[in-house]
Amino acid sequence: MVSDRLQRLAQLTAMSQGAAVRPDWNAVRSTLGHDVPADYRELIDNFGAGAYDNYIELLGPGEPIQLFNLLQRGLYWDEYLREDWEDVPEDMPSELQGRTFTIISWATTEDGVQMFWIAESGVPAEQWQIAFFQLAGENWEFFQQSTTQVLTRLVTGELPTSLVPRFPADTPVTFSRYNS
Repeated sequence: MVSDRLQRLAQLTAMSQGAAVRPDWNAVRSTLGHDVPADYRELIDNFGAGAYDNYIELLGPGEPIQLFNLLQRGLYWDEYLREDWEDVPEDMPSELQGRTFTIISWATTEDGVQMFWIAESGVPAEQWQIAFFQLAGENWEFFQQSTTQVLTRLVTGELPTSLVPRFPADTPVTFSRYNS
């Protein structure tokens, strides 16, 4: 049974069920040091990883292409940004200052906007903030919504973001699995 939120995203983007292989979520937890949000697990378990209009690229555990592999890319930006913030502490956005967190990358756009979960110990994954980051200009945006809500609002043009352009209103957004 697919949740109502995921069903809506699937209908909006012509997603068809049939993930190739269900990931080992224990291995994901072990590699990332955190569970991932339940709605992301539901999305991957039912539809697999893929791209929305070949623009928003959803990472998935076990993807053969490293660029799309959550286990290989999920913590890249956490390491990169921590090194940057050690050298230039004022580059850390005020929303993150004074917090203990891990940045986990779960999607990217074709033009380089990174989409992260801000994973905080003791905070359930379903309550993590989502952040968008664009390296050029060090631009950040934060959202207190689930992964599925953010994707749905991006697809419908309802997410208030200046980093990810709206999809054209006159053509439907489609989802293509990487392994299909």
